[in-house]
Order: sequence, then structure tokens, then C-alpha cells
Amino acid sequence: GLAVGLVALVLLPRAAHAQRMPVTSRDYALEFHQGPIVGGARMIGMGGATVAVGEGAVGVPRNPAAAAVRAQASRGTWDWDWNLDWLSARPGGDDLDNNGDDSASIKDILSFTGGLVIQWHAWAFAISGEVQQYTVALTGTADDGEPSVALTHAVIARSFACDQVSVGLGVRGGNFTMARKPAGSDRSQDLLAMQGAGLEAGVVWRPAPVDVRLGASFAAPLTSIGGAIAPGDYRPEDYGGYILPERLLVPWELALGGGYRVGASRWNRRVAGDFRDERSLTVAADVLITGASSSASGVEAFIDKELEPTGRSATLSVRGGVEVEAIPGWLRVRAGSYFEPSRFSGVSGRVHGTAGLEARLFSFCLWGSPYRARASVTVDVARRYDNLGLSVGFWH
Repeated sequence: GLAVGLVALVLLPRAAHAQRMPVTSRDYALEFHQGPIVGGARMIGMGGATVAVGEGAVGVPRNPAAAAVRAQASRGTWDWDWNLDWLSARPGGDDLDNNGDDSASIKDILSFTGGLVIQWHAWAFAISGEVQQYTVALTGTADDGEPSVALTHAVIARSFACDQVSVGLGVRGGNFTMARKPAGSDRSQDLLAMQGAGLEAGVVWRPAPVDVRLGASFAAPLTSIGGAIAPGDYRPEDYGGYILPERLLVPWELALGGGYRVGASRWNRRVAGDFRDERSLTVAADVLITGASSSASGVEAFIDKELEPTGRSATLSVRGGVEVEAIPGWLRVRAGSYFEPSRFSGVSGRVHGTAGLEARLFSFCLWGSPYRARASVTVDVARRYDNLGLSVGFWH
């Protein structure tokens, strides 16, 4: 998952064209915010509810404490975990930004996540990265927008109380860019970039006697260091007429979640084998609060060379999902739903339905440790929006 993602770079809802205004100076900020969920296959399939149920490298982007949550078969004084996940998605519908307008379309979505966790006794050290790229086309606009985001998480975590409580602290770094691609041209021109960093923290409670987990995470806001990439004395005519912003930002996020699992073995206790191959049902739910962004404008309006107020108040998203291991060690089925709030005043949110299938492909050994490759298919459907994704990675 996506900690802060990229989709709302281009999916920020437009409340009404009447709220838009021309750009007259660089004294404004653009807000990068996630609307529809983009992330790993498990996160999308379960409706984004992964704050409490994430483990190891896969869970770090959503909760830093996940680094210290060892795999079910982990034994010994030290261990390591890693993940690679590639997602190629094709969005559809005529209202990707949930603004009631069909002027925007998104194509060529590519998402890649990967991470490494080193666990020693009760400690864990993790590095995780997420890269997402898009192309955005607006009806009647000569330029296509090409936003991209790269997020990194550097985390230190520790477990306490016989592994029942895990706490993580980290630094979230972001590199965000926007390029313009003039109509009829094969070359793009970089417009702006953001490099920023902020603290993030999380906790997971896994009481051994019961099959329940609770989690919480907080990510501080990211504000740009150095602002747009153009020099201070740049000329708008050299950048297709764009008056570039002075600031770029990502709002803070607070997530609270819980999970419950039914299976043959106890969820919060380690197993003897290399994998926990058993029929099981996992239910999870999250609440995500996203902070306000003072004096920020939407990115879609920016592509239209206009300003549109966004993020004037905090928003709340409720997420829930289930995961069933139907054929132990071979097939998992997921389903979920989440509410996507609007960051624009006067625009209502919408409810999404999600689903996913994950199938094991083959097994192999690397440095004496067993691994399993898997393929996943995910779908996300809402009012005037749908997204079908294919993912390949490792079975955990």
C-alpha cells in the first residue's frame, strides 16, 4: 500500500467550474492526495483495510510497525523479509476524479512496490519504496499531464511483550514530478517537482490468546523543499504558458484499524512450517483521516492552467475487507469496499467495491529459503469509475 499515494494528483474532484480562477502568480500550492486506492494487490482487494493486518515488508508502506511483525514461520534470533510487487492497471469510466465531469481520462498506470526488512531479536530495520506513473488527458486541453511519484520509507521498529506489541518509527520521503506533453509531440517537458520528508509512526497490537489485531499509524505532512523545478526568473511562455506553483504538499494522515481471523491455528502465534497453509477467513476494517491543506489547489485545474481550491477541511474514509484462503497454499479470494471522500467543497464522496484473486504459480529456493511466486487480479468499481489491475509478486 499506498502511506501517501499518487492517484489524486489527477483525481481531485472538481466541485464546480465556477470555483476556478485564472493563475496570476506563483503564490499558491498544489496538493498531492490519494483518492481511489492504488497499491499492492492485497490492499486493493481488501478495500484498503491493511493497517492492522499487514506483516513484514508488505505492510511497511501502510504501517511502520509492520516491520517488526515477523512471518508466521519466522524462527531464530534474526530473519529477513522482502517483497516485489508490480501492478499494471487500466482505469475506466468517465468520472475518474469524482467531480461529475468527464473531461479527464487517465491511461498508462504503472505501479511498483518493493521493500527489505532485517529482523534481529525484537528489532527490525526496513526500507521500502513505491513508484507510480500516469498519463492524464483533459478534453479541450492541448497538453497531456504526466505525473509520477516515488515514495520511500526508512523504518526502525521493535516488538515488546513477547511480540504482542510492535512499534515503528520512520521517515517518509517523497519525490513528485509533473511533466507536460504537447499535443502531437513525442517529447515531454518537466514542469515541477517536489522533494520532501516527514516523520511517520505506527503500532500493532497482537494479543496471543485471541485472533484479533489492532493497529494505528500516523504520517506527518510533506511540504516541498525548493518548490517547483523552474528557476525563479523563468518565463511562463517557455513552459507552455504555465505559471508554476511555489509549493507542493501532501496532507497528514491518521489511520486506525482492526482485524479478526478464523483458522485452524492461532493468528498471533508462530507456526512450525515455512508457511501457514490452512483454510482461513480474515476480516479487517480501517478508518483513515486526511488533514486539511491550507491555500492549496487541485492538480487537474493546474493542467488546465487554472486554480481550484481543495482540501479546505479534513476528510474521512472508511474501509473494510475480507480475505479467504480457499485452497491452502494455492488460492486466496478477497473482497472489500471503501468510501472515497471528496477534497472539494460541495462534492459528495462515493462508495467503491473491490475484489481480488491471488493464485500461487510455483515455488523456488533462494539462499536456502523457500519462496512462492504468485499472480493477482484486482478490480475496483464505483460510480462512473472502474479499475482492473494485474499484479505479480511473492506469496506471503
